[in-house]
Amino acid sequence: MKECKADLYDDFIKPDNYLFFAILSTFICFAPLGIVAILNAIKVSKLWNQKKYEQARIASDNALKFGQLALIVGGILWLIIIINY
Repeated sequence: MKECKADLYDDFIKPDNYLFFAILSTFICFAPLGIVAILNAIKVSKLWNQKKYEQARIASDNALKFGQLALIVGGILWLIIIINY
């Protein structure tokens, strides 16, 4: 019997969607990247409910990645603004 990747135990642990983090990074830091993070965060639950486990994990990873990028870019922009004034 061929074992499907969805049959593995780790695939049944729902990934975090990082929605709060995505929203926070959108409003506090850099909105364009934060919006991409929000869109990916929203996809996680939808894909998980459709049993598209791997795509849900990718969306979760992307939500975290873009949220972190929004924080980094926003932090750099805030530093530039503070230093110049």
